[in-house]
Amino acid sequence: MQISFQRAIKITSDTNPIFSKEHKLDPATMAVVDTMKSTKSSVYDKETSRKIGSFLRAQIGDYNRQTGIYARRIKGEPYIFTGEEARKAREINAQAKKELIELEEEIRMEPGSEKLHKILRQNIFIRRDQNLLKMVEDGDNIEKPETKLFFNMDNSGRLTSIMYRHYRHVGEEFVTKKADLTI
Repeated sequence: MQISFQRAIKITSDTNPIFSKEHKLDPATMAVVDTMKSTKSSVYDKETSRKIGSFLRAQIGDYNRQTGIYARRIKGEPYIFTGEEARKAREINAQAKKELIELEEEIRMEPGSEKLHKILRQNIFIRRDQNLLKMVEDGDNIEKPETKLFFNMDNSGRLTSIMYRHYRHVGEEFVTKKADLTI
């Protein structure tokens, strides 16, 4: 049985890299996520990249080249969005950018309210992040499954294994899917 989260999934790693770009995934995590696209990797050889990408695509189930992957940090945590949710996530981000541009135009027309404008900017980012997090499978309620990806990395930031876990209710039953890959 193929279980597909078809939303967004939080990525957990045993390394906690210090990364200065708040919204971008760290290079080690992004190199793993990129294997799903079957593009040439600067970190992994062709066979390892194929193995990782195939495993992730098989577990996630709804990845396709048209919608691609949308990956970002939200509140400091890495997430990936695939399938229809990748498209929705891009729309949410584009809407936030549009609102910021409109706000910047307003600021040019009405200077002097820097504190208010700063609050309005923060509210745009908060709203964007809340809308993105609503799509995450975090098991928040009985209808919403919980899905986890755990990347084990060595000291150089190369993947050593992946653990995939998916938990959901089907009627009165609790269904679990577990899959592991060791590199």
